[in-house]
Amino acid sequence: MFQKPIQVLQALPDRVNPRVNLLLCADDFEPLEIQRFLRQNNRIGSHIPSFVIGTNLTDDYLRQFPMIHIDQEIYFVDETTRILYESYTIAEQTIVNNLLVIEEHKVAWKQTRSFLERRSNFHGRHFQIVSDNQLPYLMFDDDIVESRPVLETASGDQIVPLDNMEMSGIFWETFLVLESSLNFTYDMFVRKDRRWGVLKDGQWDGMVSTLVKEEADFILGSVTLNLMRSAVIDYLSPLAHETYGVIVKNVGREQLSWLSFLLPMSEDAWLGLVVNALFLLLVLKCFEYISSTSDPTPNVKKNPLEILGELLQDFWMLFCSYFGRKPPEEGESRIRQKTTSQILIFTIFLAGNIVFMSYKASLTSELSSRIKRIPFDSLEGLVETNYKVTTNKGGGLMIDSFARAEEGTALNQIYRKFFEDQLDQLYPDIKTGLENLVKNPYEAFFNVIESVLGYKDYQCSIIVAWKTNYPNFLSLAFPKNSRYFKFFNFKTLQFIEGGALDVLTYRYIQPFEQRQCELEGPSGLGLEKLISLFGLLGGATIMSGLIFLFETFGRVGRVSRTPTPLLPARSSRSLQYWIRTMPIKYGIANHDAFMAEMDKIIWLAKRSPDQP
Repeated sequence: MFQKPIQVLQALPDRVNPRVNLLLCADDFEPLEIQRFLRQNNRIGSHIPSFVIGTNLTDDYLRQFPMIHIDQEIYFVDETTRILYESYTIAEQTIVNNLLVIEEHKVAWKQTRSFLERRSNFHGRHFQIVSDNQLPYLMFDDDIVESRPVLETASGDQIVPLDNMEMSGIFWETFLVLESSLNFTYDMFVRKDRRWGVLKDGQWDGMVSTLVKEEADFILGSVTLNLMRSAVIDYLSPLAHETYGVIVKNVGREQLSWLSFLLPMSEDAWLGLVVNALFLLLVLKCFEYISSTSDPTPNVKKNPLEILGELLQDFWMLFCSYFGRKPPEEGESRIRQKTTSQILIFTIFLAGNIVFMSYKASLTSELSSRIKRIPFDSLEGLVETNYKVTTNKGGGLMIDSFARAEEGTALNQIYRKFFEDQLDQLYPDIKTGLENLVKNPYEAFFNVIESVLGYKDYQCSIIVAWKTNYPNFLSLAFPKNSRYFKFFNFKTLQFIEGGALDVLTYRYIQPFEQRQCELEGPSGLGLEKLISLFGLLGGATIMSGLIFLFETFGRVGRVSRTPTPLLPARSSRSLQYWIRTMPIKYGIANHDAFMAEMDKIIWLAKRSPDQP
């Protein structure tokens, strides 16, 4: 009969600290009693191996041993033959492996593979799999699903079988590799409600609830790694990522803008140039006023309009110096008469050349490049626009992210404004959402960017206005403490390390990110920017007209008293002064002095740019 087993715990060094269970048996023992003991001492997911040492533990006898699950690491040592066996049951088959033989003075290993490698063969075990469609990870025809009969599970959930369904995508091709390497069969179905799984009032819904109720062995789909879900399910190593974003209708090649010629510099820069030009004008006018008080030449009195016209001319000359205006020749400007003014003007033109070079380079880029402008670049900016935010049904985790957001944040404001009372108005799927998006220019679609760009027919009609900087990871999901999880994960890691997953990712995702809907690069001036040029010319015309009016009406008051001088005002006043003082100073008889004075008058007249 079976003797009471002795369990020996041997503590290894603290840095390792595993435990080894030893079960010593008499010559005759009952296998059922051993099975009871092993079940009490081997928990699911435990990495502590157990050893059963006895006699008559032959291969044939172990095949009659009660069920030991594939994940239980239990070994048998026959003292008579000194052979180490392992035994487990999978797909109603008992598998016995001869691992090593203990001979005199040596140990002969019969198996060189690890525990996970030896047991990564399910021998045709049949799995029930729940799945769902999401581009570009797992893709199948939803129209075919709608035409298939609806079944009901033991818990009352409605499902649709996916037998003989043509599929594709990153996760599907990964699954085919796992199916081949692990040697199993399966039936696959999709839930009628097409929900993934959100915790509501303490209960899970969607595919997560299917796992919790043990109505499926695992989820084949792009399940988002989530902290709350991880309490009831386990994930394989991440296979892909998803990026949430806001998609809007493409605004077109370029937007109509009257400000194209102002865009190379910011508003603050333009304001600074104007203020600087006004300050320099004030300084130069002070120089002119100081110099005029020491000039014996009598000044002609001017009315306010004429003074205002001169100020506008001088301001325009200073402001245009920033953009390459040629300095006026000697005698053209009233503000270049003195050396102090000339030094200041030289510095102005030197700084103006620097400003002009920067402006010219930026303007060339602005006019020759196609720039797409988006209506917002953040969720805070989205809230301030008149865009309506929508999404599709089934994306419970997305809506849950909005609902659980902190009060006052942009996510919470979007949920309160668009989702809280309108959950029943969400689009049934992504394709329907995109169809309505391209029809409504003031609609924003919140979804997974990789999935949205999978619909190639809409690639050139939409644009990503905002995307998160924190993408989520995706993988397959298993029930908590699944006996098959460690073997699936082992094969998944081998698949990833071999580089095959990178090839699939490039095949299904990279082309969507590198889409080219129109030729990029330099292009000629578009009509929109030519219109902005007309606006610039119109502004210059208005400025010229104002100066003309000020000059014309400013001189009207003096026409009846004095004829319009042929020379500039300052030169004319000097000529009149010399003529009046000439008879008194020299007399008419002094012919040589008179001729010398006339030579001065002629020389002065030649210097005038507007002489007749």
